[in-house]
Amino acid sequence: MIWNDSLIVRRWRHVLVGTHPLVRRSDRILARLGVVLTVVAVLMVPVAATFGSVVYAERVDTAEWQHATRATVTARVLADVPEADRTARGFSTGVPRRGQTRASWWTPEAGVRTGTITAPAGTKAGATVRIWVDRAGNPTDAPLSPDMAAGAAVFVALVAWAAFAGLLAVVFYAVRAPLARSSQNAWEREWRRMDERPSAP
Repeated sequence: MIWNDSLIVRRWRHVLVGTHPLVRRSDRILARLGVVLTVVAVLMVPVAATFGSVVYAERVDTAEWQHATRATVTARVLADVPEADRTARGFSTGVPRRGQTRASWWTPEAGVRTGTITAPAGTKAGATVRIWVDRAGNPTDAPLSPDMAAGAAVFVALVAWAAFAGLLAVVFYAVRAPLARSSQNAWEREWRRMDERPSAP
């Protein structure tokens, strides 16, 4: 394994800074560019992590504000929620899993309220469900959880790094195309010179 590693290092050294006749200038430029772009991509990891940290802090602040301004109350369903669709064998297709219905609820700030809420499919009139409401007593979404904030931060960090890595890949291949053509043309010229060289008697 040590021998293989040292062999790989020697070959890369030949490509990057060596004078091997089979390694052309375009090969060295491309190899050095690949090393530089790889180092830049690695250095972008903490930058992407910083983006994720900023998003996480913002989402945590939002979650704290939502938890402070929202509350759960018990709502009484006033009309049946349609059952979920079922297949011929009786298995639920899962569409819809939830449905809208009329309900009434009470909050200390707004008193008795009546409106439209979302409840599980098959909920019967008279049943009770827990819903989230804002300070005005209006139905609203559940507040963000710490897991959701962390997930958003990780997603943003990965997308930011992947986007930058993709840009570096575009740069690499944009440079590689003309260099590859130049190298190929040089090799073809060399082969033509060899073909034109007079053979030994």
